[in-house]
Amino acid sequence: MYRVPEKGALTPVSHRSSSSSPSTSGTAAAGNSPPGGTRVALVTGGAVRVGRAITLALADAGFDVVVGYHGSGAAAREMVEEVERTGRRAHAVRADLAASDGARRLAHAAATAFGRLDLLVNSASTFFATPFEEISEEEWDQVMAVNLKAPFLLIQATASMIAESRGHVVNIVDLSALRPWVSHPHHSVSKAALAHLTRVAARVLAPRVRVNAIAPGSVLPEEDATPEAIQAAAARIPLGGWGSPEDVARTVLFLDQSPFMTGEVIVLDGGEHGATLPRSRGPVSCRRPRTPASAWQPARPCSPCPEAAALYEAPFCPAPPCDNQRSASRAAMQPVPAALTAWR
Repeated sequence: MYRVPEKGALTPVSHRSSSSSPSTSGTAAAGNSPPGGTRVALVTGGAVRVGRAITLALADAGFDVVVGYHGSGAAAREMVEEVERTGRRAHAVRADLAASDGARRLAHAAATAFGRLDLLVNSASTFFATPFEEISEEEWDQVMAVNLKAPFLLIQATASMIAESRGHVVNIVDLSALRPWVSHPHHSVSKAALAHLTRVAARVLAPRVRVNAIAPGSVLPEEDATPEAIQAAAARIPLGGWGSPEDVARTVLFLDQSPFMTGEVIVLDGGEHGATLPRSRGPVSCRRPRTPASAWQPARPCSPCPEAAALYEAPFCPAPPCDNQRSASRAAMQPVPAALTAWR
């Protein structure tokens, strides 16, 4: 049912970019099987952030690695060199997963790089914080294409090859797959759908291919995160602080060594998703003065608030803006009809 695209569909070109085919670099040669049956992994987004940690851990565990990237060419080349220093082989492939044929092209390039594929890790992701009412159709489609459609197409295109080695697929989701993130609506929807795709694919592809997912919590701050926001996130974690990308990488290796596990979403968040705080600890527990809920509603989520964030599950304070936040929020604040305030 599932087949890798025919060889004629794409010819990887080393050390060159083009709009019609992914650029590739590294020590791979098309159709060259790894010596001694060395296993091969494809990691999308494998040159940066969490994907980088996963790539390095797989190389240390004995995998040859195909690194999928889009805009991080320099990091991908560095990753290839770093993997090769461990004695393993690496191959970097550039592909635009938002494009309609990007995922299939990446799948074909990965399949021909070392002549086999044992593990697919779908780590590449977008992360847009756009208010619900401002999300354009184009942005919605882009998020769904990268976060959901591309993993589906990659699984579909590589399943027959992965099945030959009784390999598996790991999808990287996050806590927005388990609870709605109102500050990242389309991201949250895409990750929830990817978690469900994990369960569906696990049933469809069993017994020859296992499919699982990992939902990391606070393991790596965003590049623009403030020290206050990082501190507030740490305060919500029962284990007392942030995890690390290496925690995610170790979980990928755990799944690799768990042949009786499929269709599962492993939550890796230091207990954060289970630490639900009662709503009674809402705005009244925050010492900052604020306008009553019956009078105002922010036009968009407030900026991260270290005091309020410790009282809520979300990184943004969902309560009406306090006096300090109001000056940083939109000037226009919309009155809330009295009939809509009863549930607050």
